[in-house]
Amino acid sequence: MKKWILMAVVVAVTAGVSGWRLLAGHRPEWTTSSPQALAEFQAGMEERNKLYMAEARQHFEKALELDPDFAMAKLQLALDNSNGDEKSRDRIKAVVDAADLDRLTPRERFFFERAQAALENRREDIPKLLDRFLEQDPEDPYALHSKALALWFGGAPDEARHVYQRLAKVAPNWVLAYNGLAYIEMQQGSFEKAEESFLTYRFIAPDQANPHDSLGELLILTGRYDEAESELEAAVTTKPDFCAAYQHLVLTHLLQGRPTAAADDVRRASEQQECKDFTTPFTCMVSLWEPAAGHRWKELLETAEREGCLKDGYPRDAVLLEVYRAAAMLGDNELCDRIESRVEEWIDKGRQEAVPTLAALLAHLRGVRAASAGRLKAAARLLREADDGLTYRQSLEGIRKLLNRVCLAEVLQKAGDSQGAVATLREVRRVNPALAQEFESGRWRPLGLS
Repeated sequence: MKKWILMAVVVAVTAGVSGWRLLAGHRPEWTTSSPQALAEFQAGMEERNKLYMAEARQHFEKALELDPDFAMAKLQLALDNSNGDEKSRDRIKAVVDAADLDRLTPRERFFFERAQAALENRREDIPKLLDRFLEQDPEDPYALHSKALALWFGGAPDEARHVYQRLAKVAPNWVLAYNGLAYIEMQQGSFEKAEESFLTYRFIAPDQANPHDSLGELLILTGRYDEAESELEAAVTTKPDFCAAYQHLVLTHLLQGRPTAAADDVRRASEQQECKDFTTPFTCMVSLWEPAAGHRWKELLETAEREGCLKDGYPRDAVLLEVYRAAAMLGDNELCDRIESRVEEWIDKGRQEAVPTLAALLAHLRGVRAASAGRLKAAARLLREADDGLTYRQSLEGIRKLLNRVCLAEVLQKAGDSQGAVATLREVRRVNPALAQEFESGRWRPLGLS
């Protein structure tokens, strides 16, 4: 499952239309004078439902060629091509300002009004617009999907589950509903239920890459690495430029202790034009994995500097924990301070729904720093605080939650609290027995305290 960007706007228009089109009957869904342009736009939306973004953009571009006045095609392209920078914002604004809302369907007007609210940073108006539209059309699948995502990322997974269930009922072909249900179950630690939903998703859409990738994430998290590898390879066989699957293969192979295989995953991804932007951070993950596992902290920082893993003086997100851990263990307070300040900036400027995870990340970093200084009681308190804020929502975040727990077990063990360490490892084992075994066997100590 891919990362959610520009969530306040983009999630409103992310799923396929074929099943809903049958339900909608004669009602026009999109405003265009060209049947050919309409067919291209609908094909683009169906590609987005598969998370095939490059193919979707091609269809939207073709729709605009056929009907240069196709407002929704313009908006969708502007959103999909956005990098979050000022130029992207200006392109979206130009499309929104030029739209004649009186010509559009209620759904289209909702999308444009929502985009306008996002541009004007009126975040409080966005859920009101969504709820108002749902009052008018309570079974619109686009609005239901938007509502489910807003609730999920807004910290209300139980409510989001109900909306996804409703979406699956009113639009059975809306396969991302099953994906969303599975991730919610995974986030809440209901791994068997999550697997059931992922398997349903794969059964309904066996020819798509994302069902394999999503199931692979669950299998990574729960330590079933061989099965994860099989699903992820199925994803890239189905679609060779499905970038998320390469990222998850890297994580799988590193957790298996196979950095050479992980490096090959990065190489394969780099051969796909769509995936080139993802390769540098994951090259860094591979390069820093063995120095981190071996507690070769100086080598880790030197490698990070040499291979471009520090961007503008800060570690890339994929290796932030490893770089910080090395800095803390070496007593590099200046680098630790800079990284902590960066995370504090993310908290101040980030979306409200991202704040708990970022706060938990900051608590983890400070817990590691306290442990490196021998302040074990403070370290345990901070690592427990981090655990409260981290979830199993996705594989990398879930592995970080488990890593945080293993760090806590190591701190408690060093402090002489063997009972607390055993209890903490029991929680790790419940989720990922393989990871717990690595620690219990003595083969892996994330902090190297003993």
